[in-house]
Amino acid sequence: MLQLVALLATTIPVLLVSAGPASAGSGCPRHDGSSRCYARGVLNQYDNLHAIGADLYVNCLHVEDRRRDFINLEMWLRTQVNTSIPAWVEIGMTAGTLTYSPGKEQGFIWFWADNVGAAYYEHYIGPAYVRTWTNVSFYWEGNGWWGVYNGGRRVGGSSVGAYPGVASIGAEATTDRVALDGSARNWMYRDRVQGIWGTVSPNRSIEGDPLVLNASVGSGSVAAWTPRWACGGPPPSSATETDASLPGTAREALPAVARRLAGVAGDAAPGAMRFVQSTRREAARSVMSAEVDTDEPVYVVEVDGTFSRRALQGTTSVTGTKLIAVVEANTGRVLDWGTTKAASSLSKLGAPVALS
Repeated sequence: MLQLVALLATTIPVLLVSAGPASAGSGCPRHDGSSRCYARGVLNQYDNLHAIGADLYVNCLHVEDRRRDFINLEMWLRTQVNTSIPAWVEIGMTAGTLTYSPGKEQGFIWFWADNVGAAYYEHYIGPAYVRTWTNVSFYWEGNGWWGVYNGGRRVGGSSVGAYPGVASIGAEATTDRVALDGSARNWMYRDRVQGIWGTVSPNRSIEGDPLVLNASVGSGSVAAWTPRWACGGPPPSSATETDASLPGTAREALPAVARRLAGVAGDAAPGAMRFVQSTRREAARSVMSAEVDTDEPVYVVEVDGTFSRRALQGTTSVTGTKLIAVVEANTGRVLDWGTTKAASSLSKLGAPVALS
């Protein structure tokens, strides 16, 4: 499997073509962190896709107000297309808000995330860097699971189910105050029937103002950029920013972290909060039905509330009654978090302790 991941990073040359007419749509610019615009290449391959991957690169990835907005360059895979259930897995680079930068508020990081029905979770991978090609891939592993790869390393496992149908690569932003020069190359997929790798020939999709965020597509490639704000001048620093300061120890900071995340998820006055101690791998598997690649000691926080967040392509809202956050015990960094409508599963990890 890892040999195939490496193959993706070394084969198809880049071939970009001119962008076609843009489609009108809603989205950017609205300076509230909730509206979205997209510029992507899209592959429709109904239930005939068992792996997909590409190399991603940014010359710059910048948002003016990282406290409130974000911009991503990423790859998405939609699954369960034989049903009406919103299910997908995504991986990419982000600059901006805590919503898309778990544990790195206002950071520049790699992340992955998934959604099944009303359960949406984000997972921190590590720091991101400009001017560096990195392969990202999803591999079907059976029984509803997909392996999530970054740089040839399995960084997670997502239980978003079978029937993959739509894959896309491109940019997502919440504001027009962004600068991006990014691209993808060697975009390939492995078909389900013959197990043969093929080059993606994507369609171009613009959702929002093409003067804010635009894209072109070619054989196995996508380019995304911001016409109104070229990179120009010094690029964003390749060094990640420091974590937001937390009061006292990580344990003492849990109530503040929980309330901050609840506000991001749409409930500024959440209900009861509780936590248990565990390890990251066990927490992800037992509470989020996901797999991660590190296993440090963590606090797992659960918050009651009424949560609502914009979902894929901004067409629906992801709602939930529970918020889950996995907080690194030694640093206070948020490693994984999300919302769900499922009943509490915190007791699988131990006896919950109330937070106030």
